[in-house]
Amino acid sequence: MPYAGLNIWGDGVMAKIPLVCITGPSAVGKTSFTLTLAEALRAIGLEVLVICCDDYYRHHWRPHPRFGFDTAAAIDIDALRAELDEVRHHAATSLRTYDMGTRDVARKSLNQSYRLVLLEGAYGPQDLLDDGSITALFYLEAPLLLRMIRRLRRDRQERGRNPIQIIQHMVMHMIPGEWSFIRPLRSVSALVITNPRQGQIAAIELIQALMTESSAM
Repeated sequence: MPYAGLNIWGDGVMAKIPLVCITGPSAVGKTSFTLTLAEALRAIGLEVLVICCDDYYRHHWRPHPRFGFDTAAAIDIDALRAELDEVRHHAATSLRTYDMGTRDVARKSLNQSYRLVLLEGAYGPQDLLDDGSITALFYLEAPLLLRMIRRLRRDRQERGRNPIQIIQHMVMHMIPGEWSFIRPLRSVSALVITNPRQGQIAAIELIQALMTESSAM
């Protein structure tokens, strides 16, 4: 379903802006890959807007007893869907933000031009696939041990958690959440990326083809 989200509003009217989603399990490198891909696309003249699904966690949501925050239910999908619709119609003037520490929701101004949206996140794409919001889905994967090391480093530095808390979270919530909600996305992805450098080249080629098709329509 790589082009399911491409729609025309009517005769002589521009199509919705394509939305490419970068997904995959925790600590696989989604954010860094997405930002690097965005820079590479800008370098060849394609203006890109990056949106993170993590900014759409529910305000002061109480963690799920089994999955914690590692569940699609933790995402305010209605808010995400509505914001993406505005963005793809060039009608948004601000974007939602979420503070992982305080769990507070806020807004930031949107004042850049763009012709493509890159949506990055592990939770959120599950529901967006059902309504055709996603134009193309790319899936990143990496060995579990490497991801656990990255998660330990990140959560200690950015979230102030101790190693025991982090490991308990990974075993009790992260891994079950991945198998229930994230792993199924792999089979419906247009591109599965195991090597970020090679994956970027392949992603750019697919996006260029997508933009060409969008322009032709």
